[in-house]
Amino acid sequence: MPVLFITAAAVGIGAKYQPRIDPSDFQSQISNPYFPLVPGTRYKYVETVFGETFNREITVTSETKTIMGVKCVSVHDVLTNKGEVREDTYDWYAQDKKGAVWYFGEATIEIKPGRRRSSAGSWEAGVGGALPGIVMPAKAKACEPYQQEYYPNWAEDPSRPEHLPTAFAPGNGRCWNPVPRKGGTRHRLASSDQRRLARL
Repeated sequence: MPVLFITAAAVGIGAKYQPRIDPSDFQSQISNPYFPLVPGTRYKYVETVFGETFNREITVTSETKTIMGVKCVSVHDVLTNKGEVREDTYDWYAQDKKGAVWYFGEATIEIKPGRRRSSAGSWEAGVGGALPGIVMPAKAKACEPYQQEYYPNWAEDPSRPEHLPTAFAPGNGRCWNPVPRKGGTRHRLASSDQRRLARL
């Protein structure tokens, strides 16, 4: 199972972002080998942030949501800390016929200390100037930037692969394809993360 290794940091796209969205350009299934979303699939992760351990469970649901005329797959993402829910999010994705996976928004609830709830991170493409972005291109090209999401003054995450996949064989004999990618938000320049996506 090759793995795509992704590093997110801050970069800029530069030109005004205005994607052309035609519902007829999209398909019903998401089959990108680095970002397949098969209903019923569940992923579990353990994350460490500033010394605290968080558990994340991501479930690809059978539910869909139509955004800008495009039928999107709904993915449920729940983050817990010490058994308590900290974030409860539904993300919406769709794949175009060329194989690129687009991110059309999210409905999120962040539960802060004192049980205060915030939905400030929620956005939907086509509403309030928000636009969809490509979360995984059909074929990643070195140093070619692409926009993951765009919500003015809130979520404007551009990314780019640092270099093309390089195959090597770890101890189990499988072939892994690491592709570092830079990404970030002009409004959150200090943020960064690392992601590993398995090619199925």
